[in-house]
Amino acid sequence: MTFSESPGEIIGRSGIDLDKVTVAGLSQAMAAGTLTSAELVRFYLQRITLWNPVLGAVISVSSDAADQASAVDQARAQGAELGPLAGIPVLIKDNISVAGAPATAGSPALLGAAAQDAFLIGRLRAASAVIIGKANLSEWANFRSTQSSSGWSTLGGQAVNPHGTGRSPSGSSSGSAVAVAAGLAPLAVGTETDGSIVSPAHACGIVGIKPTVGLISRSGIVPISAEQDTAGPMTRSVADAAALLGALAGADQADPATGQAAGPPADYTQFLDPAA
Repeated sequence: MTFSESPGEIIGRSGIDLDKVTVAGLSQAMAAGTLTSAELVRFYLQRITLWNPVLGAVISVSSDAADQASAVDQARAQGAELGPLAGIPVLIKDNISVAGAPATAGSPALLGAAAQDAFLIGRLRAASAVIIGKANLSEWANFRSTQSSSGWSTLGGQAVNPHGTGRSPSGSSSGSAVAVAAGLAPLAVGTETDGSIVSPAHACGIVGIKPTVGLISRSGIVPISAEQDTAGPMTRSVADAAALLGALAGADQADPATGQAAGPPADYTQFLDPAA
């Protein structure tokens, strides 16, 4: 079975077509009660189970993803104040540390590394997002040799461009781009030193933003260059990229570069032009 044989799908009772997923649409469905975060996470986990053996986009799934989703649903039912990404699954490039899932950079050498939330993961949790798993990448973010292979890592194997097995997924945020393009997650976080977000986003036909260095904390991310490294959003639409960027941005005392970004907007969706 190849990815091209995947039929269009409707997410649960929401009536939302997988090909037309947006953060706004999913949020509205959950607010209206036609979708729960638990149902949404279950949907994407099933997609990963079905398609990841073909696409190699995901290194691991979060063992507590269902619990995270249920906690959001319970908080919503109790009328608690929720963040702007409430109940939305987010896939994290595996050079970013998450509690219980070390930043491996795709290498078994880092499987035993300390595993605590990077600063940006804390920002996502504050936004009530669900960390659904870790995305494959070009091992060591494409800095493992002068002849590294885009989208390949020891732990994740070869990430495959869903638009055709003969097309490179590019790197190094290959898994993040492939997963979003193939509907394995609605949102993903990538990292870039030089082209590692924008290049795979281009190759896989999604939206990727490399923010100005210092807008998003680099604490808890396997480093390459202090002058160039940054995390950034990878999504299916500009509106979703703006929503994810707002959740990720924020000053971190452990990353001096973030102190240079004085008072960044909390919500970048305010700058979207509906007529664009």
